[in-house]
Amino acid sequence: MGSTSRLSQRTTEKETTMSHRADEEIFQNAIGRLDNAAEFSSIGPEALERLRYPKSMLQVSIPLRMDDGSLRVFQGYRVRHDDTRGPTKGGIRFHPDVHLGEVKALAFWMTCKCAVAGIPFGGGKGGIIVNPKELSRLELERLSRGFIQRVADFIGPETDIPAPDVYTNAMIMGWMMDEYSNIQRRRTPTVITGKPIPLGGSLGRDDATGRGAYYCIKELERLKAWSPPEVRVAVQGFGNAGQHVARLMHADGYRIVAISDSRGGIFRDEGLDIPRAIELKQQRQDLSEVYASRSVCDCPECGCVECHCQPDDAGSGKIITNEELLELDVDILIPAALENQLTAENAERVMAPVIVEVANGPTTTEADAIFNAKETLIVPDILANAGGVTVSYFEWTQNRAGYYWTVEEVHQRLSQIMKREFKLIYELMVTNQIDMRTAAYAHALNRIGEAIESQGTSTSFRLNRQCSRYHDFRQELRFTSHGRTTSVHGRLLASRELPVRGSNLSVRQSAAKGAAADRTHQTQIARPLGHDTWSQSHLRSSQSGHQGTRPQCALCNRSRSRWPGPGREHLSRRHLQRTVLGYFARRRWIATAFQTVLISGWDSQPRRPRNARLDSRGWRAWLRLVTCVRSRVRQS
Repeated sequence: MGSTSRLSQRTTEKETTMSHRADEEIFQNAIGRLDNAAEFSSIGPEALERLRYPKSMLQVSIPLRMDDGSLRVFQGYRVRHDDTRGPTKGGIRFHPDVHLGEVKALAFWMTCKCAVAGIPFGGGKGGIIVNPKELSRLELERLSRGFIQRVADFIGPETDIPAPDVYTNAMIMGWMMDEYSNIQRRRTPTVITGKPIPLGGSLGRDDATGRGAYYCIKELERLKAWSPPEVRVAVQGFGNAGQHVARLMHADGYRIVAISDSRGGIFRDEGLDIPRAIELKQQRQDLSEVYASRSVCDCPECGCVECHCQPDDAGSGKIITNEELLELDVDILIPAALENQLTAENAERVMAPVIVEVANGPTTTEADAIFNAKETLIVPDILANAGGVTVSYFEWTQNRAGYYWTVEEVHQRLSQIMKREFKLIYELMVTNQIDMRTAAYAHALNRIGEAIESQGTSTSFRLNRQCSRYHDFRQELRFTSHGRTTSVHGRLLASRELPVRGSNLSVRQSAAKGAAADRTHQTQIARPLGHDTWSQSHLRSSQSGHQGTRPQCALCNRSRSRWPGPGREHLSRRHLQRTVLGYFARRRWIATAFQTVLISGWDSQPRRPRNARLDSRGWRAWLRLVTCVRSRVRQS
């Protein structure tokens, strides 16, 4: 008995480990696209490394009392990938195949999608492992509210904003928003987007995903000079997104020859009547149903799959499978269903020269390589279906402002964003001679990288360290006077001047605002801590040219020859007093010299100071000053 229990436990642990590996593999495949795109973007390695890991993940269990009195427990997830550019944004899906790796990958895609659209959101995603078609309307409502109860501390209008996704709709979003408002004890419409219009939803949100893809196709039509009646289109997936993109294209004159849903598809070479197909699809046998019970491949008359007693109905056609639809000889293929529909197994048989990805991640990495070899143009998902999150941003903005736009305003603003981003990505693709997916990811990485790097990277950290060295450099300039306290000019030298080595420097003190008298004070400049002070005899021998200890630069302590001669790029004490101090000390340009070193680099030619009128003698002095500052900083 005990051995059987242990064997069962080992089997369960093995299955769990394999499941975790599969989850991680899906996410890593999604992340792998970063490496291809990073070569063509300006993102730094640190920002790229941050994008490889989601910011936070939450797994919850939702106990649900069924209508028959039994209890079932459902597993749910919520992942926030990156919120550098704003609160995370992403849908919640109800599907029996939901798993953590898929949700992580979808959250990553949402991060890139928001960056492509240029909206101030990061990426998030959520899901529940459930077949929603098996639940009653009341069970579905209790499940939706139970999920929000579990994740209420994880989401929020300024933190994470859910939206509808696969098998979730406006009604479910309304339940979730109401539950969150009950928990917060105040009405919070901004916590959810995709809500019903009376509850704060936005006009134009229902068809936003399909309409965004339609605007991308219209840009391709303009670039390739298509004639819509001559273009054959197949749409896999006839849910919210697939229906609307097919409807818009049909109204524009495109010939939609095939459509499908989860139960199968139909093909009609003359073209399908899409409004009629949508009407048949949305017919419900029971008013209490949340989802349509009919399929596009059902008979228009009686609803069965077998008889098709009206084969000439414009909304029906030849029954085909989803796999057969992908391999049809069409001009545009639109996968609008689930992930991983185009794989290495069927990519060679796909005949469409243009693929517009309305679904999230319908093409695997292996299939991408095959399509690139075939020179198939793929409008990637992070661009083609960005219309949904863009109008969700519009809804969030309207909720915050309390002012709502007309549907024409929503469509106009969406059109501007989609066409603008399509043009930018297409130009990037043509300029770098890369595929459109890589160009879209490079475009997204440029924007994400700018946001992450503005918070600080190792480069700025090193710059701060150099600036701290400059601060320490200034602290070494501690002047002491043998008589009275130094004047205004003396204090200026103490705060800004070069650390002259142990010399007796005669300082002309200029009294402020018309003072008539100048006094000379013997000022001893302190040596840096840990260094031996030169003796006066050594200085005198160096000035008189006596042989012995090799003279050193008055600033950077490097050996130099007497001026002129080898090593003339360094400063003698005499030249420091007469030339460098004469040109720069009273102008406080030692800080400018330090900035020049940090900005122009250690080995490049220093730039001329701004607003500086220098003759040839002053310019040479400036070059020597910058050279010695470089040497001085290297020593520190």
